[in-house]
Amino acid sequence: MEKSNKTNWKWKPKRWWLGLIVFWLISTVGAGIIARSGGSYSHESGFTILIMLIFAILAACTDRGWSIPKRIFWIIGIWIIHAFLMIPASLIAVLISKPYLAERTTSLLAAFPLVIWAMHRSKFFVKPNANRK
Repeated sequence: MEKSNKTNWKWKPKRWWLGLIVFWLISTVGAGIIARSGGSYSHESGFTILIMLIFAILAACTDRGWSIPKRIFWIIGIWIIHAFLMIPASLIAVLISKPYLAERTTSLLAAFPLVIWAMHRSKFFVKPNANRK
């Protein structure tokens, strides 16, 4: 029987949770500081996007095997996809929070699935599943 090159990856739970918490803390605290210092919503959103991209670049440095051009492409792709995810994120934000909080949480809501995807590409956050048959 021929062995498959496909590897099944599973999360490293402690690192995964720590990564999400660190992303959330840096994004919210930084955006809060910007808001308190008189920055606009676009500055807050831009800060969240910057942290998302830095996080994705760090994840790309420990990618599971894609070539450098492919990694660069997905970093750019994350930035573009974030813009499209802002639409459903804004609808969700309006439903779950007060209107003034909705605009502040939209960028963060759109960034979370992209950060999770980037983390899933990183050997720092996932490991090969030894139980795969």
